[in-house]
Amino acid sequence: MYAKLQSGFLRSAPKTIVLDGRTINNPYDSELEQLGYKQVVYVDMPTEVTEGKHWESGWTEEENAIRQVWTLVDDPVYPEPELSAEDALNIIMGGGTVTEEQAKQFRKLLENQTAGMTDEQILEYPDFVEKWQSGKEYVVGKRLEYNGTIYKVLQAHTSQETWTPTDAPSLFAKVLIPDSSTVPEWEQPDSTNPYAKGDKVTHNGKTWISTADGNVWEPGVYGWEEV
Repeated sequence: MYAKLQSGFLRSAPKTIVLDGRTINNPYDSELEQLGYKQVVYVDMPTEVTEGKHWESGWTEEENAIRQVWTLVDDPVYPEPELSAEDALNIIMGGGTVTEEQAKQFRKLLENQTAGMTDEQILEYPDFVEKWQSGKEYVVGKRLEYNGTIYKVLQAHTSQETWTPTDAPSLFAKVLIPDSSTVPEWEQPDSTNPYAKGDKVTHNGKTWISTADGNVWEPGVYGWEEV
C-alpha cells in the first residue's frame, strides 16, 4: 500500500494518476513515488496490557516509507447519561410514558454500555452500536455501525464526509468475526484486525479454523486448518 501522510492521517494512493500529462490506471510503485507517495509499513500492536490504558495507532514519516507507531494512552472516560439505570429499567418494563428526550438518553445509555464489550459481544447487539456520523470526534477503539457493518476506530479523529469507514481504511477496521453461531466468509485482514486463534471462516468452498493469534494469512497458505 502506498499513501501520503497529511495532518497525521494516511491518504491512500489513487488507482488512477496523472503523471507527465499521461493518465495511468493501476500505476507502478515507482510511478507513485514520483508523485510523493510512500510505502506504508504496518507494525503489529504491542501485546502488553495495562489496566486503564490502550494502544493508539499513529504514523511517522521516514525517508522512504510511512511507518505505523503505537502509543499507550489512557482509556476514554464516558460521561454518565442523565437517565438513571432505574429509569432505563422502567422503560424496558413498559412503565410510564417515554418522552423523546428520555428515548435519546436511553439510546445513549445503551451506546455507552457497549464500550466495555468485546467485539464478539458487540456483534450480538448491533442495534445498540452508535451509527457513524460526520463531524463527530471519535476515540481509538470506538465501535461504530456504518451501512450494516461494524467498524473499530484505529486513530482518534474528527469525522468528515469523505472519511467514511469504507473510504478511510487508515482510520477504521472492519470487525470481521460475527457471533459464534455463524461461520463467515474469509476476508483479507491486516495488522489492525487479524483473526484470532480458534476463529472459523469459509474460503474456497471449505471451512477453516485459525491455529494462531494475529492471523493475517489466507486459509490454505499458513495459519489455518481445514475443519
